[in-house]
Amino acid sequence: MVAKKSSQVVHYEGHVRAWHGSDVVESSALDVNRSERQVSSGFEVLTSHLQQASPASGPAPAASTRQVAKPVTIRADRLEYLDEGRKASYRGKVRMQTESTILEADRLDVYFSQDSPEEEAEIERAFADGHVKVDQPARHATGEHAEYFAGPGKIVLTGGPPTVDDAEKGSTTGQRLTFFIHDDRLLVDGGDRSPSISKHHVAQ
Repeated sequence: MVAKKSSQVVHYEGHVRAWHGSDVVESSALDVNRSERQVSSGFEVLTSHLQQASPASGPAPAASTRQVAKPVTIRADRLEYLDEGRKASYRGKVRMQTESTILEADRLDVYFSQDSPEEEAEIERAFADGHVKVDQPARHATGEHAEYFAGPGKIVLTGGPPTVDDAEKGSTTGQRLTFFIHDDRLLVDGGDRSPSISKHHVAQ
C-alpha cells in the first residue's frame, strides 16, 4: 500500500479486497482517491453488489412481506467508480450475473440508488454497449445496446438488430426487444421501417 498525502490517493497491490456495506471489490491492484471519492482499477476486477428487488413471479406477496434485494456480480478488465452520480463504469470483457441471467458486453455503466445515507446502495439500472449477449437457461439474446432495469427485472435490447432465441418459442427479431428475466414475457417493437420477424419451431 502506498499513500500520497498531497493527492489523497491510496494505491493497493496484491490480492486487494475492499468493501463498503454490501459492496465488495476484488482486484490485484486498486486506487482510492479520497478527495475525488473515486475508486479505480486497470486490472481485472470482480465486484459484488445488491440490486433493487424485482417483483416475484406467481401470486402477489402479502403487503407485509418485504422483497429481498438480490446479489449481482460483475467482472471486467477495468473499473472506475465515482461517488458523485453513483456511477460505476466497467470496460473490457464485462460479465454481469444476477440469478440465472448473464449479460456480457464491451462496456457497462451501472447506476446505484440510495434514498438516505443510512440505507444500503443498490443497483437501479445499467446500460451495456458493444457485442451485447444475454444468456438464460432457455433463452439467448444478442444486440449492440442493452438497458437493464433492476426494479421490474427487464432488459431492453436494441441495435444489431436485436434477436432473442427461445428454446421453445423459436427466434424473434425486431427494432426493440424487451424481455423479463423472471418469466417468459417478450415485447417486440418492429418500428415503422423495420418489421419484426418470428421463427417458430414446428413439431414433426
